Amino acid sequence: MRTVVFLILCTCAAASTPLENGSFDDQTYGKDGVVLLYDNQSVEQLAHFLKLSAEGLHFWHLDCEIAPSFCDARADTLPTVLFSFRNEQWSTQSVKTYDEHAFETFVKSKVQENCVNTRRLCSAAMNETLAAHGERNHTEVRALYEAEKEDGDAIEKEWNEYSEQTQREFMEQRAVFQERLRESDDRLKVLGQLMEAMHATAYSEQESEVQVVITSI
Repeated sequence: MRTVVFLILCTCAAASTPLENGSFDDQTYGKDGVVLLYDNQSVEQLAHFLKLSAEGLHFWHLDCEIAPSFCDARADTLPTVLFSFRNEQWSTQSVKTYDEHAFETFVKSKVQENCVNTRRLCSAAMNETLAAHGERNHTEVRALYEAEKEDGDAIEKEWNEYSEQTQREFMEQRAVFQERLRESDDRLKVLGQLMEAMHATAYSEQESEVQVVITSI
């Protein structure tokens, strides 16, 4: 049976959309996303929630003062989020203490597909990392993360240095080749001018011979 909830429209300009009058199922069916259930005591969490956005996901918010029966049937405390991942049934999560970062982390790990929750998205390096470290605690994973980040920064620094060195060498070699080409162009130009001068001399001499012949006749 579909659950019908009647709501008032909100003019909030955000990624999240207020649920409109009508059926909750009609407005959310077949869509991965998050619904914030809130009241007038959770405006801070609402403000953080309205900043959320993620490609391929939908965000809605519902004022439980407007639909108390709907919220009471789904949430023990407010604010709470309902979330659906890969079009599965709606799950709930209390977000009473959530700030903006907590909301973003929740969306990335619980609602958005990633390697940890969708293994087909993993590369070979990701699978190796999960196999080696998937059972470690947060402190250990954090240390591994920082070490890997340092390693990545070192690789990036090495690449930048190599790229800069290659660019310098390229510029130096380009200058050498440009100078060689300029000199070749100059030689080519003067040789052309020399041939033209020779042709002019030959034409002049030929013209003089013709004049001598005519005069002799």
